Amino acid sequence: MKKLFFSLLTLIVLGLAGCDKDSDNPICLKGYEEPVFFWGASKTTVRIEAPYILLSVNELAIYFIGTGIVEQYVYLFDGGVYSCGAIVLEAHTESLKDFLSRKYVFQEYTEGMYVYMNADQTLQIGLYPIGGGLIAVEYMPNEPNEAEAGNASVSAKATSRTLGHLRQIPE
Repeated sequence: MKKLFFSLLTLIVLGLAGCDKDSDNPICLKGYEEPVFFWGASKTTVRIEAPYILLSVNELAIYFIGTGIVEQYVYLFDGGVYSCGAIVLEAHTESLKDFLSRKYVFQEYTEGMYVYMNADQTLQIGLYPIGGGLIAVEYMPNEPNEAEAGNASVSAKATSRTLGHLRQIPE
């Protein structure tokens, strides 16, 4: 009986500790881990510090082998990291939409892209198809232009124009 009790207790504890390491924010999606953010970092820094296995490197991006439901993690460069993302099978679209809607603020759906932003509007997220049965979850720091800097509510249209970079990168 004691073995059964401790086995059940262990399963409950593991279930509660499941997805998110941050106990203050238990919003998670089993098997999905958001990429580690390295805004402005060099390729060398990302290659050394990223907690993933290197897959390939080209002039625009570094690709890492994904974990869980993530096929690949991608970091895009223009002097430093300006965008990163997770490439996931299209079959996970609905569960990712649900996860992103619980963790972030939905902004709009435009041109095939679901656009989200964090509560303090410092991070923008796009969920969109990239072909071949894959979707991208792209993360970018939100840096409003001077006209928007004083506006507490950054326009979703401005946000959606800056996302979509994972559609255009060569592998």
